[in-house]
Amino acid sequence: MSYREAIDLIDRLRTEMGSHLFASMSGWSFAMDRESFYGALLLTKVHNALSSKGDAPLRLPWPWDEQETPEAEKVTAEEREQLTAELKQSSAFGQLRT
Repeated sequence: MSYREAIDLIDRLRTEMGSHLFASMSGWSFAMDRESFYGALLLTKVHNALSSKGDAPLRLPWPWDEQETPEAEKVTAEEREQLTAELKQSSAFGQLRT
């Protein structure tokens, strides 16, 4: 095998989600290919959508560490109006006049 072929193979493994090299480089605890990822994601979405309101949501063990998402900061009505005005002023769509 030539060096070029070896480099091409390593590059392919580096970008393939199901390879152990990709998992190691990404800090994952195990390899997971795209099909498995999408299947598990679909399973959790459907299960949680069809479960009763009091049931705990289904959480599968993902290969990466799950971090809690920080709660969004509260925006007052005045701040929202000011930010909306700034967006309209700087946005190409906000500057369109009818």
